[in-house]
Amino acid sequence: DDTLERTTDGHGRASQHDWATLACLDAGSWHSPEYAGEPPAQLGAIAAACRALDHAINVEIKPEPGLETGTGWSVAHACEQLWAGAALPPLLSSFSVPALHSARLAAPRLPRALLVEAIPPDWRAQLESLEAVALHCWHGALTPALAAEVKSAGFALFCYTVDEPQRARELFGWGVDGLCTDRPDVVTEAIA
Repeated sequence: DDTLERTTDGHGRASQHDWATLACLDAGSWHSPEYAGEPPAQLGAIAAACRALDHAINVEIKPEPGLETGTGWSVAHACEQLWAGAALPPLLSSFSVPALHSARLAAPRLPRALLVEAIPPDWRAQLESLEAVALHCWHGALTPALAAEVKSAGFALFCYTVDEPQRARELFGWGVDGLCTDRPDVVTEAIA
């Protein structure tokens, strides 16, 4: 996010604060009182946990306006180091094409995905120019025909933010490979 307000009790842009300040923020209360006081996670800790548990992860690059290229480079470079030699590398995704181009240059071996709300007419050309492996779209913009087109072109397809079990089942029936959800408990049970 551009600012800290949505997911922490902080204010302003993250780039305006040092890590010592950010580490003191409450990043859990927005989700649930159960997580009150939980500090923001560090990428290194997330990488260590994912590697230890053999979990896949999508690292979304969310650059501040004007910092797309530098952010894409920095995130990709950090991920390349943190997941060096890992059997399951992170998937780097972003709504920012410049950030993904920069990520490709910094860490060409890491897979990339383009995030879009609605699937643009030139989606295939964009994915090919990024050497991306996947397209991530808002589930409400996806149709069975578009899903079939993306899948038949050889790309993975992910949808966000799917919290309804019936919708999750429908999307998987269309060939969608994965979902982003705020309700993993409900969605996982529905598709099990």
